[in-house]
Amino acid sequence: EVEILGKLSDIGPDQDLILARCSGGPLADTRVLSGMSGSPVFVDGKLVGAVAFPVYARLQSSIQQVTQAFRTILTGMGVLLVPVSALFIALAPALVDTLFDARWTGTGPIIQVLVLSGLIGLFGDAAVPLFKGLGQPHRVTILEVVQSSLVIVLIWGLTGHYGLMGAAVAMLVSITGSQAVSGLFVARLLAQPYRGLRPRMLAI
Repeated sequence: EVEILGKLSDIGPDQDLILARCSGGPLADTRVLSGMSGSPVFVDGKLVGAVAFPVYARLQSSIQQVTQAFRTILTGMGVLLVPVSALFIALAPALVDTLFDARWTGTGPIIQVLVLSGLIGLFGDAAVPLFKGLGQPHRVTILEVVQSSLVIVLIWGLTGHYGLMGAAVAMLVSITGSQAVSGLFVARLLAQPYRGLRPRMLAI
């Protein structure tokens, strides 16, 4: 069951947020979980949206709990995706030579850079729901502006000199820059959010 509580207008560019309480069925025991993000929500048989940021919104009264949730989610994403990404980066040139025709020759390094960009962007995948769940959607807008601005500034010059590799590097630099800003935001919002993460990431 879904009970509509209200609406927050203009939380982002052309974006409104519907506040709702979900209950009944299995939710009576589990409540709304992080893995439910993106789950469709229907009211009177009509789709009104999807679950957006359940965990942080529920925990926002306790910064310590939010911090622990962020560390856990970031570590879990790392466990799942870092090894796969690292393997793909290592094998990309060989995979291109083995699986694709001559038109793909030389694209191995480009694919490696793009995969590395996605790997760095994992931090944003953990941070953006945090900002939204804590009622700080403007920080997401700032990150989008930073990343877009860097891409616009870099892509023309790098693409002109280095072609597709230049475009890939521009994307890598822009994502890295926006994630650096995101890291600063997280450090200001949470209580020592990165404490204990280094050994976990090294273990991965």
